[in-house]
Amino acid sequence: MNKTCKAEKIVLFLIMIFVFFSMYYYDNQITFVDIMANMHRIASGKWYYLFNGWSSIPYGLILQAACAIWSLPVFVLSEMGIISTVCIGARLWYKLFVLIFLILDTKQLGSLARDLGIESEKKILWIQLYFLSSLSVILPAVHIAQMDTVYLFPILLGISFYLRNEYKKFLLCFAIAIPIKFLPLFIFIPLVLLKEKRYLYILRDLGIGVIGILFDKAMKSIGYRIEMRMGIDPSLEVWDVSDMVIDASMGNLLENSVFAFNTQFSIAICLFVFLCIWCYVKKETLHQNLAIYTSLAGLSCLLVFGTITPYWIVLTAPFILLLIFENDKLYRVLLPLELAFSGAFLYIAISKINWIYGSEDTFSFLLFQLIPGYVERIHGYISDFLKQRNLVGYDGIFSALCISCIGGIMVLTNPMKETDADNDSDTDMYLKWWYWGRIAVLIGWLLLNIWVVAGNHVLA
Repeated sequence: MNKTCKAEKIVLFLIMIFVFFSMYYYDNQITFVDIMANMHRIASGKWYYLFNGWSSIPYGLILQAACAIWSLPVFVLSEMGIISTVCIGARLWYKLFVLIFLILDTKQLGSLARDLGIESEKKILWIQLYFLSSLSVILPAVHIAQMDTVYLFPILLGISFYLRNEYKKFLLCFAIAIPIKFLPLFIFIPLVLLKEKRYLYILRDLGIGVIGILFDKAMKSIGYRIEMRMGIDPSLEVWDVSDMVIDASMGNLLENSVFAFNTQFSIAICLFVFLCIWCYVKKETLHQNLAIYTSLAGLSCLLVFGTITPYWIVLTAPFILLLIFENDKLYRVLLPLELAFSGAFLYIAISKINWIYGSEDTFSFLLFQLIPGYVERIHGYISDFLKQRNLVGYDGIFSALCISCIGGIMVLTNPMKETDADNDSDTDMYLKWWYWGRIAVLIGWLLLNIWVVAGNHVLA
């Protein structure tokens, strides 16, 4: 098998190396720099910032602590005046933190596939290759290096424990993931209701899942009380975005709403409640991949009908691929649907949030910075490149394509429905064709960035 996939591995490795060392989004840097700024305040004697000084970072204290430990080498060297916290080496160090968790995600995805009953190591390797080569993964994780890749690991680990009936460990994993960002709740709540039917036990399990949030709030409350007693106005010294983050998350859910009962209601919340009701009344089933299906359904409520950031899409990739590889009779339909979904979502991200993907700063922070005069030159936007060719304004079409693709995948992979597709003996052929197809799309995307962004060939 290693010889069979040698070319696939090498090409993917080279692509990931190029993206890692050349493409960057400054949000990753801001997280670590803000954490080190608070470390500096604590080290300079403002010990009370240990409780409340992390508020400017929109993640829970668990991830903030992990980032603080990871950034210690950069912090020490910067305090000694040897390096800057925003130099190329520091930025690569910050990206490496996310890359390590991407590797852990990939390894855990293989373990999760085994828990689902996939015994073929060949198929598991294909799942991992498809995961790493997905536009929905390599761009959020390796290009912009967002922290969603980090808390994806306890999510996947928790679902593995869920499938093994190690329920307490499942609760512990999600108690770690949920405080980092509230998105895992869209997976956690349906899974709890799918498993537990007793009211008090449901409340207990949900309480365990959100206990980290309560701990974060308690720490901040302690910090505020200490600072107020010391005569310090916390809002003057540290920008507190904790409430803003919660409000923004709720706003994302309420963004797409319809009018009913003389008021607006959220489609995302409505569908999610329907899903939770269905999970509660659903009796336990032998279909282990029902947990995977339910997880994707919960995320899809927010993905399709809420307002999301483009890097949250990484959370859906493992579940989509596991469902696809559990239905090898439908490769010829499911594999192109997954690729079309990722590509259509990328188009929407370029159109709506052009400062993240295909922006003028894509290559300005890492190794391209070493090219004499590169940073000073004008660079293009891929959104402008598309605009010059009348290829913008089709967001609605691509949004419909995204919904159709993910809807088609969920209909075809429904674990409670037997497929009518004929058995296909050429599954390896489809896997190879569509793998190289997605590699071609990745290479095309990189070449487009080099031509338009680095070369500023917007009009050419």
